[in-house]
Amino acid sequence: MEVPERIRRALRDFASKLRAALPDAEAYLFGSYARGDWLHDSDLDIVVVSRAFEG
Repeated sequence: MEVPERIRRALRDFASKLRAALPDAEAYLFGSYARGDWLHDSDLDIVVVSRAFEG
C-alpha cells in the first residue's frame, strides 16, 4: 500500500524538527507503516537514537 501524503508530510516535519533539535540523531520507522501493512487507524512507530540520550 502507498503511504498517504498526510503521513509522509508528518514524517518529513518530524525529521526536520528532530534535525534542528538533535543534529546527530537518527530516526527509524518500524511497525505496520514500515512493513506496508498499515490500517487507517494505525499509529507511527518511530525510535530515535542520539548520543544526547546517553546516561
